[in-house]
Amino acid sequence: MTECKIVISNSLDEYIIRDVILEGAKIDSFGVGERLITARSEPVFGGVYKLSGIGKDGKLEPKMKISENVEKITNPGFKKVVRFFGKETGKAMADVIMLHDEPLPDGRPYEIFDPNAVWKRKVLDNYEARELLVRIFDKGELVYDMPGIEEIKKTCTEQVDTLWGEVLRFENPQTYYVDLSKPIFSINTAPAVYDTSQEGRDESKKDSGDRRRQVCPIRRKDRRKVGGVLYKRPLRGGDEEDVRQSRIRA
Repeated sequence: MTECKIVISNSLDEYIIRDVILEGAKIDSFGVGERLITARSEPVFGGVYKLSGIGKDGKLEPKMKISENVEKITNPGFKKVVRFFGKETGKAMADVIMLHDEPLPDGRPYEIFDPNAVWKRKVLDNYEARELLVRIFDKGELVYDMPGIEEIKKTCTEQVDTLWGEVLRFENPQTYYVDLSKPIFSINTAPAVYDTSQEGRDESKKDSGDRRRQVCPIRRKDRRKVGGVLYKRPLRGGDEEDVRQSRIRA
């Protein structure tokens, strides 16, 4: 019966499959169904559509959601995702969200920014950068050459092999972070300013130089004084120059 193939199933997941292999079971293939379709640990995916820009005069005007919860603040603009691979190891160094019209990094030192912990920055070098997103449909038309099942399998195996072992381990895996490029980080930290100088004023007093600029929203805990002048803290941190740009002129 050596020509007989052994297949097992019944609520298999990665942990059961690992244990069966470690026990030395002679299994040819595994039938994974319910726990592949729906992850038992995260059965519901909380996906929410967020506006990232508005088309205006043929251009995209970046928009972002502001929240007291920093993890809910969205990244504005039309974006792409680039993965950096170390030239010496071939392993993935970082994924970076960039604006769609940013040039692909060419190997020179490239600084990336943590989207939440704004004081964390890192400079990458000795790398190869590749875009991850591929256009599948364009104006409703399929523009992608669909690969066969064997090619999909080969690509998946190759990409998993580019990840470090600490990311792949089952127990306490290292989080694989996604960072921001400097242009997106700069947009995120720039204060949203609106001009109230012309609201509810007489025509004769407009443009008189008595102008007031406000940054919204401003909460008391977000304020601080530098040299006797009131400033608003940038939405996601930043250096002193960022703070000076947020000045409120009384």
